[in-house]
Amino acid sequence: MGHKRSKRIKIVKAFLSNIRISRRWLRIIGGLVLLYIFVAGDSGIYTQYKVWKEGRSLQEQIRQEQARQAWLLNERSRLETDPARIEKEAREKYMMGQDDEIIIKVKEKSDK
Repeated sequence: MGHKRSKRIKIVKAFLSNIRISRRWLRIIGGLVLLYIFVAGDSGIYTQYKVWKEGRSLQEQIRQEQARQAWLLNERSRLETDPARIEKEAREKYMMGQDDEIIIKVKEKSDK
């Protein structure tokens, strides 16, 4: 049995030594396959990297929007409950004053 196995190994080695050019082509084809896996297709490594990077960007946007939403909810709560805040907004945005106050608008001089 060992004799048959060593004979088969010799035959395979002889066959492989005769096809050195084919080994070269196998390496080239293998390299091309690896290149295809890396670059091409929807499941290529490069495509996966782009998707991962976009996902990170979207997660950062979500985090920013959540922080903005929390700030807006806080502002809304303050505008509904804080009398000083309500008065400040009424004076600044709507030019409102108390009964004994006179509101004077001052126009800034434009550069012409």
